[in-house]
Amino acid sequence: GIPYHKLHLLTGRGANPSWTGGSAMLAEAGSIQLEWKYLSRLTGNPIYAAKVDRFMQILSDMDSVHFQPERAQASHRYPPWGHWDDEGRAIRGLWPLLIDPEEARFTTDVVSFGGMADSFYEYLLKQWRLTGRTEPRFREMYDLAMQGMQDRLLGRSHPSGYTFVGKWKDG
Repeated sequence: GIPYHKLHLLTGRGANPSWTGGSAMLAEAGSIQLEWKYLSRLTGNPIYAAKVDRFMQILSDMDSVHFQPERAQASHRYPPWGHWDDEGRAIRGLWPLLIDPEEARFTTDVVSFGGMADSFYEYLLKQWRLTGRTEPRFREMYDLAMQGMQDRLLGRSHPSGYTFVGKWKDG
C-alpha cells in the first residue's frame, strides 16, 4: 500500500529514514505515481500502476473518514485529531507530511505544501492528465487540496501585505 523510501534488494525489506520515525513521506509516496503508472503503460503490465494506485486509495479513504466524526473517533486506525477546524468542521484535501506504512495512519499533524509534501499535491493534477482525464478522483483530490490550502494555509504578512502559503499544525 504505502511505499518505502528504500528497498534492500537482497532481503526485499523496505525502510524509511530514521529521522521520520520509520514513516513514509507524503511527497515521496506521491511523486512515484506517474513513473510507476507510465511503467505499466510501457510494459503492458498493470501491476506497477496497481501498486501505486493502492496508496492513492488509502489516502482517499483516510480523507473520507475525517468527515465522519463518529468513525474517526472510534477507529484506532485513524488518529483522533483528523483534519478539523476550530468549529469542528472537516478540512478536506489536506494530508499530513508523514504516514506509517504498516498501519496506514498519519504520524504527524503537520500539513504543508512545502518540503516533504509539495510534489504530492503537484502530482495529483499530473495523474489526472496522465490518465487522459478519465479518473476524476485525481482532479477532485487536487481541487480539494487547492481549496484546503486557500482555507487553511494561505496567510498575509504584516505590515507588507505579502501573501504566502504557510504550514499548519493541528492543535
